[in-house]
Parts: sequence; structure tokens; C-alpha cells
Amino acid sequence: MTRYVLRAGGQAEDTRWWSSAIQALASAPPAVRAILSGRSRVEVSAEEAQAVLEWARALDGWDDDATAPLSSYPAGPH
Repeated sequence: MTRYVLRAGGQAEDTRWWSSAIQALASAPPAVRAILSGRSRVEVSAEEAQAVLEWARALDGWDDDATAPLSSYPAGPH
């Protein structure tokens, strides 16, 4: 099974999206809670990555910048 890495974009902490995510923390997927608490990256399944990005895109501020606040890409071999 391919694992995916979720990572916060460059200056995500300074964005409207980040504030929206903190306000919605109770409904945040576990991977987002980990990132909001300071983790720089979290490995998840493909399904989890898709669910996280769907949740994240629904928050205010997702489209404010050219760079998305969260990104996902396949993890390298372990």
C-alpha cells in the first residue's frame, strides 16, 4: 500500500486558512491535528490523504494564495 505525506506549505501558519483550521480543530482529521500541533509532516494512506484535502479545501482561506496550505505526495520507500 502506498503511503502519502501531508505537509503544511511554506508559511501556512500565517494564513487565513491556518486560523480557520484551528477554529475547526474539533472536526479536523487526526493528520491535520498533528500538523496544527507542530508536526512538519504526517504519513497517511491514500484514502486519508484524499479525506484530509477535501476537509482542508472546504475551509476559508484555502484559495487565498498561489500555494496551497497543505500538500500531499507519495512517500518514498522505507
